[in-house]
Amino acid sequence: MPNSPVVPSSGSDPTFVGRVAIVTGAASGIGAASARHLASLGATVIATDVQADAVAEVAESCGATARTLDVSDPGAWQALVEGVVAEHGGIDFAHLNAGILTRPHPYSVLDVSLEQYRRVMGVNLDGVLLPVLLLAPVIQQRGGGAIVATASLAGLGPYYDDPFYAATKHAIVAFVRSAAHQLTDAGIRLHAICPGGVQTALITDFVQRQIDGRSATMLDPAEVAESVAAMLADPRTGTIRTIVAGQGLREVGFDTGVMPGPPAT
Repeated sequence: MPNSPVVPSSGSDPTFVGRVAIVTGAASGIGAASARHLASLGATVIATDVQADAVAEVAESCGATARTLDVSDPGAWQALVEGVVAEHGGIDFAHLNAGILTRPHPYSVLDVSLEQYRRVMGVNLDGVLLPVLLLAPVIQQRGGGAIVATASLAGLGPYYDDPFYAATKHAIVAFVRSAAHQLTDAGIRLHAICPGGVQTALITDFVQRQIDGRSATMLDPAEVAESVAAMLADPRTGTIRTIVAGQGLREVGFDTGVMPGPPAT
């Protein structure tokens, strides 16, 4: 049911004990919190980021394994997946979390360079779609598992300060809604989480001034991480959920009357 609260997991969870989980963007913020939380639940966590030293510190703090990864690079993804499978025998879960802003706010769309456009698309969108292509058959071989992509409230409505960022997050939501049904037969559950404001490195001075002006409350990354774990453990698939400070994790309802539903299986 749309807008129904979802209770996140807490404490040790047999769902994750002995299972292998990849987390991207794990050097800080949501990704770091997710790596730590999944490790605390018993998962074997592969924490990845382009910031090698920072992600190594996060991994050391929770017993995870650090890997340097540019999520926009198909070859780097191929090498990572092959290496993890060779070392651990397979992959069960993934939290595809890496994300960047297009350029410092405020900016005009007319001032965005092709290089900046390519980079935000590569990290935010390719950083989700590429690993789904590579991880899906590996997870299927393990008998099934789950993937959660970090989208944003900016993937559900306009985000005037960063239209290109909003475009990537809308695309993630659309992909999850469209692809989840196809992955069901392979035993893969695909979800997207859409956080509101989270206290991370993406909060620039400009964004912080806007937050202060609205007297908004920011989410702790740890709260998002707990919700991601709940989604990874959820037996359903294709859900889009928001998490906003003071509101908890809630499912998003969509008007499905415009396009036909998925084919019957």
